[in-house]
Amino acid sequence: MAFLLVAGVIFILAQTLGIVGTRSMDTSQQLDSTAALMLAESGLQRAEAIVGRVGNSGIMAEADCKGVATGGPFALGRGDFNYSADKTVAAPPGCTEGLCTGCTVNVTGTVGSASRTLEQTYTLGVSYGVAGRGTTVTMVLRNIHNVPATSLFNMAWKRQDPGGNADATFCANDPTGCGLQWNLESSNGATSVGGMGVTVDIAPNTISRRVVQTISQSRDYVEVGGLFPSVSTTITPTIVGAFWDDKHVAHLTGVNAGSTGGVINGVATTTSTCTPSPTSYPTGGTGSFQADTCTSWCSASDTLVYGISGRSQTSADQLNAVTFGTNGPNPSALTKLVHFPNLDGSTPNASGKAYSEIWYLFNPDYVSANADASGSAGLTSYPSAVKATAGANPVLNANLANGDTTMDVVSLASNTVICQGDTLSGDPDIVGATITSPAGCGTTGTYTFSPAATGQVGKNNVVVSSTHLRVIGSTGANLAAGSANVSTGGTVSVASGPSGGEYALNSAVNLGGTVYVTQGASSTTIRVPAGTVLPSLNPYVSTTLSVFGVTGSPAGAGAFAAGTKVVSVGVDSFTVSAAPSAGLYGAKVCGGLCAFFNTPSSTTSITDYSVTKSGGSLQFAGGFVCLRGVDYSKIAPITSTTLKTTRWQETIQ
Repeated sequence: MAFLLVAGVIFILAQTLGIVGTRSMDTSQQLDSTAALMLAESGLQRAEAIVGRVGNSGIMAEADCKGVATGGPFALGRGDFNYSADKTVAAPPGCTEGLCTGCTVNVTGTVGSASRTLEQTYTLGVSYGVAGRGTTVTMVLRNIHNVPATSLFNMAWKRQDPGGNADATFCANDPTGCGLQWNLESSNGATSVGGMGVTVDIAPNTISRRVVQTISQSRDYVEVGGLFPSVSTTITPTIVGAFWDDKHVAHLTGVNAGSTGGVINGVATTTSTCTPSPTSYPTGGTGSFQADTCTSWCSASDTLVYGISGRSQTSADQLNAVTFGTNGPNPSALTKLVHFPNLDGSTPNASGKAYSEIWYLFNPDYVSANADASGSAGLTSYPSAVKATAGANPVLNANLANGDTTMDVVSLASNTVICQGDTLSGDPDIVGATITSPAGCGTTGTYTFSPAATGQVGKNNVVVSSTHLRVIGSTGANLAAGSANVSTGGTVSVASGPSGGEYALNSAVNLGGTVYVTQGASSTTIRVPAGTVLPSLNPYVSTTLSVFGVTGSPAGAGAFAAGTKVVSVGVDSFTVSAAPSAGLYGAKVCGGLCAFFNTPSSTTSITDYSVTKSGGSLQFAGGFVCLRGVDYSKIAPITSTTLKTTRWQETIQ
């Protein structure tokens, strides 16, 4: 009995020890398994850092994704983690640089005999800018089109913080082909904002050009970009010029408060003296601004780009509207191309203290023939318009005496002549006399008239009237027989012609020099001198027009109603959406950005613009740049990439 009792006790003890040992092994295995899971998660975190760094540059390729799996296993703590090379794959498979949309990573953590395998997909999302805090601001410029392009990067940063005001420099990594357009501030105060506009040219089908700006001290920043592709497969859009001003009172693009600004006329001349933007912000309060002598910064341009840097109170702040040329012939709303950060506050690392935007205005360029050109009468909205003369006001060598039948002409006004058969007036003693010789028409020299003068006539008092309407230039159809209007007032009666560059009039007239003679009613059909340039019909945007100017001598006239656009183009004529508010003759007409400036031909006028800000939008600073040769249909914001992670999942071994 004692033996059986001892045997039973030993058996129970053995079973108990076995159970305790098994439980101890299970606990150890469980701890190892948990540790292996943690190691696998560490592998995912390493992969996220790699994919995020490469992916956020916008140039990730399949090799970058697969590169995550190289170099393992990686020892950490009591074990290690290792990636599965055949299960770490990019999306789409075989994607090339800049075209990958994601990366799936498979990693196994191992501790002792325990292993855990996790899998996670990292998706590269689209972001319309970059935001953060620091000194280095990087965006990647990509051009997927088969034409070259010009880009504009606009950076905003909080200027003042502990350490003073921070300034910025441009294209730190590669200044070649990188142009600084403006570098300015809104003020020096606590709510001041810095603004920098940089243009960069990029070749066709280029997707990996980094553009880096640097800030002198760590600051909150935001940057956006706009891509402006060319209409040509070989020529990059031309950067005509830029305007910015943060210190002048007459025209500002850097504004402490308020919602208006102005620019100097940029289309008045083809050449002028312009100021390059400073590479570092001027000190001493002198400011940063374009020279007032730069009156060609927007000549012959089709695209106006406005980069705006704003100080804000929250991420929801923005500009709601921008209108250019509020005091010009065609006040026009700009189109917002891009805003950053996201208005809903979802942008990682964005403080909401600054925002950056790009707006633009496009109008197909057009400049008509100048009325001063030889043989040109400028544009007209009348069926017929001629620049012509009839008669003359000669200056004689000496006074005429009673009985004189000749007069010695020493000068005539430009384009005027005296013809055989012309009649004299201006003094009662020669009224009714007729030029009898020489034959034909002439300028200075001796002329014979009949009957003789009946008294003394002053040498400056002779007036010559003629039935010869001499044409200097014409636009539209020939004058028809009948009445025609004279620009200086009154009418003439056309008998016949033209013949030999002249119309015959039913009665002799003196027009006092060169004038415009028109026939018919002003209409929506705009006629140009034969063979001169016509506006082109853009498939996307109708050309808005303005009168650039009218001939000073003779005095032309005309004005378009606001918002007048080209509807169709014919031969030596085009049709507009509304008849001119004042009939055109002797006019020079422009489209492009010229159509939006106040008094386009003036070298001194200021063109105003206005912005509508959100309630929490504080100061703003920015600038304008004008481009030529842009394909409107391809204008787009420059996008960057953001890393989006899904929850990991454990795979069954």
